[in-house]
Order: sequence, then C-alpha cells, then structure tokens
Amino acid sequence: MAKVNEWLTVLRRESMRGGAEEPSVLILGESGTGKEGVARMVHAGSRRGKGPWVAVNCANFSEQLLESELFGHEKGAFTGATLMKRGLFEIARGGSLFLDEIGEMEPKLQAKLLRVLQEKTCRRVGGTADIECDVRVIAATNRDLEAKTKSGGFREDLYHRLSRVVVEVPPLRERPGDCVPMATQFCERAFRSRGKTFAGFTPEAEQAIRAYRWPGNVRELLNVCERLALVWEGSGPVTPRSLAIPAETGNGGGQGGRPALEVVRSPGDGGPDQSYMKLKKVWLDSFEREYLVGALNRHGGNVSAAAREARLDRSNFLRLLRRHGLRAQEYRKVA
Repeated sequence: MAKVNEWLTVLRRESMRGGAEEPSVLILGESGTGKEGVARMVHAGSRRGKGPWVAVNCANFSEQLLESELFGHEKGAFTGATLMKRGLFEIARGGSLFLDEIGEMEPKLQAKLLRVLQEKTCRRVGGTADIECDVRVIAATNRDLEAKTKSGGFREDLYHRLSRVVVEVPPLRERPGDCVPMATQFCERAFRSRGKTFAGFTPEAEQAIRAYRWPGNVRELLNVCERLALVWEGSGPVTPRSLAIPAETGNGGGQGGRPALEVVRSPGDGGPDQSYMKLKKVWLDSFEREYLVGALNRHGGNVSAAAREARLDRSNFLRLLRRHGLRAQEYRKVA
C-alpha cells in the first residue's frame, strides 16, 4: 500500500498548488480490494473535496440505461421517459464522478464518454443543448484494461484519457500485515454499532487472519467482522473458532497453495459434540459458506455468473445462499 499512499500524497500536493486541471485517475485492483475507498480519498484530498461525490457501477446497467444515468434524458426521449432527468455528470458538477467497473462499458458509450471528457460538455438523451460538465472523473476496474484495449474491447484513446494517473491497489493476500489492523478496525466499528464491546483477538486468531488468503479481499474481511459482531455473545478476546474462517497450514494448505479447512479447538471446546459426524458437518458448512462468499465476491454479487462458475442451477445457488443467510446485493455495495 506504500505506492498507493505515495500517489495519494502526490495528488494532494499537486491539488494544493492549484493551477492546472486535476487529472483523471484510473484505479486498478481485484474485486473487493477497496478501490472505491481509494477513490474517495483522491476526491477528499482534491480542490473538489467539498463538492459533490457521485458514484455509479457501470456493470449494473444496460447500455441505454447507463447512458441515461450518466447524461440524463429529456421528457419523451424514449419509451417510459415521462419526466426530464438530470444525469450524474450534471449532479456531480464541481465535484468528482466515480465510474466503477469502467471496463464493462459498451464501446458506443465509451465514444460518448470520451467526447464529454474532451469537450467538458454533454447532452441529455433526446436533448439539443450542451450542458457544462465541470467534473473530475475517477474510474476503477478489476479488468486488465490495457490488455482489453489491445484486443479491441476498450477504446485506446479513452484508456489514455482515463489513465493519466494509474493507482494499483494490491490484493489483501499480498499485504498480510494489514489484515489484523483492518480486522480490528472493522470489528470495533461493527461491535460498537450493536452495543457490544470488542476485546481484541487471541494470538491464534490473529495468526488465522494473517494466514488466510482472503479471496474476496477487503469486502470478505469486512463481512467476516460484521457477521462476528452479529453473533458474538462472549466477553473475552475472539478465538479462531469464533471467526469461522478457513485456516491455512504452514505449507500453503492443500494442493496448489489453496487454504485447507481445519477445526480449531480452543479450551473448553471438547465434549460429545466433537464426534466425527458433528465435525464433518462443521467442515462442510464452513466450506460451503466460504465458497459462496468467494463466488459472490469474485462476481460482484452477480448470482447468475456465480452460479455458472459453481456449475449449479441458479435456483439451487439461491437456495444455498438462503440457507447460509447470504444476500447477493450486499456484495455489490462495497468496492
């Protein structure tokens, strides 16, 4: 994260100097690494920090709906357009517009976005008047945008326009030293919001947090902490068993460096419930839940895509989500 902080410092310093237009920023990283959080810091540290902050996920809309969302539309512009609607470029005037998952934008809309960035004006769908767009664009994607540009899936001129400053956010598995401090912060906030007291982690729990590869990155860590706060009824430090995350062995856990599930027994956990069938159920439930969480994280909460990856019918995938109390929409909220 040192390189990320270095870029944030450079952008803040240049902003304080005034003068030239603040450059657009492209943030790269896997799903759930916290790209929107970095984008918010870029906005907060700029001259536009007191202006509007507007965010949109480009993957959540069809081409027509995204065009209307970004640029607005006039009454009667298309079927169902019963009222005039202001676009996000208008709403974000004087501030920043965050375009999440920019790599999912259709080529036709890419061309229109490029023109808006060049001309600093836009037109509502069905409109004839130009509207001033005094907006700083911050974009993010989990795609290899440079490779997509070379293959023709993304406009090269738009890529160069967006990538004047490129900030790469590393996945959580590449910064294990950040995991425990972040988990502590998330737990303190989640426990406090539920009127509970967070007493920290045991050394074994801290080791489990550092050892796990966190395929869902920061989003998955946040979900684990919020789930822990929801079910926690204890008073002492949190144990590995209470975290309910897979543990990794010292050699990387299983084949191909994948995490291996194991039951962590803390003092007082013995007794009749430690039977083979009981522990087998615990393992299977833990694996099932973590698989579902990972699939939702990898596909940004898109149930159909996650079900295809799992090679399950969508209805069966939804049934498993309900069984574990998981809601797909929660995985579309954080970046």
